[in-house]
Amino acid sequence: MKFISKFAFLALIVSMIISCDKDDQGTPADNLPGTWRLTDIHSENGVATITIQGIPLTLAYESEGTSYNTTTTFTENPNEFTSEGSYVIHSTIATPGTPTTFDETVNVAGTGTWSITGDVLTETLAGETTEIDILELSKTKMRLKYDVTLSEDNQGLIFQTTATIFSTFEKE
Repeated sequence: MKFISKFAFLALIVSMIISCDKDDQGTPADNLPGTWRLTDIHSENGVATITIQGIPLTLAYESEGTSYNTTTTFTENPNEFTSEGSYVIHSTIATPGTPTTFDETVNVAGTGTWSITGDVLTETLAGETTEIDILELSKTKMRLKYDVTLSEDNQGLIFQTTATIFSTFEKE
């Protein structure tokens, strides 16, 4: 289950990003400053592989956010963001027989820096830099996409997860 916690953390990072709409006036960075409320976060094409004593077990998974109570505020000069709140990730893992489902609350709290180059939002949080594809950014709506890959060795159990995470925000 620890790989799901890491997925939830990455989903948080993604939930702090914004998207870009080519039809808007000005640059994407012009629309970013302000407070944004997370309205959707979900994964697609999720694959989790657990390797035990050299034998891999690969399972598909999907995750969908619920109970959104998360905001991110972006400022300029300096280009910083602060996120706070929580949401719930509802995950389903295609285990043999009956799929396994569970909910995990993601608590959001952090401050980082941001920049936009073209259709890519680069953000740094807790010393880690992430580049996210901007799908849409208007004065009222943001959508983004992030391909995530995680790997962890936990006392001989190797967890690897991949997924594409999509998130949507509305400006308050």
